[in-house]
Amino acid sequence: MTGTRAAELAAKAKALAARQADKNTAARHPTPRVPAPLVKPVRVTVDLPPAQHHALQNWLNETAAALGRSRLTKQEVLTALVGRLLTDETLAHRITTDIHESQ
Repeated sequence: MTGTRAAELAAKAKALAARQADKNTAARHPTPRVPAPLVKPVRVTVDLPPAQHHALQNWLNETAAALGRSRLTKQEVLTALVGRLLTDETLAHRITTDIHESQ
């Protein structure tokens, strides 16, 4: 082996050792990962007693007719309800009271 070839191999070995040391350091001190923000809607399901479901469906039909629409979905109503619940302190308090009294 010539001196130049030996020097090249030594340099490669040193670089490889440095990369391995960097990997070991990274493994001991991982960079904290920040989860990606959710952009896809989150599915929520709810179980209703049959009588309450029937009453909701009647309300949807009547309200759709009053709005001049052929249909109003539960999705639209629940989205509006959650939006109102999160912005209307009086409504939030009433819902909290209803939940407390139903326990």
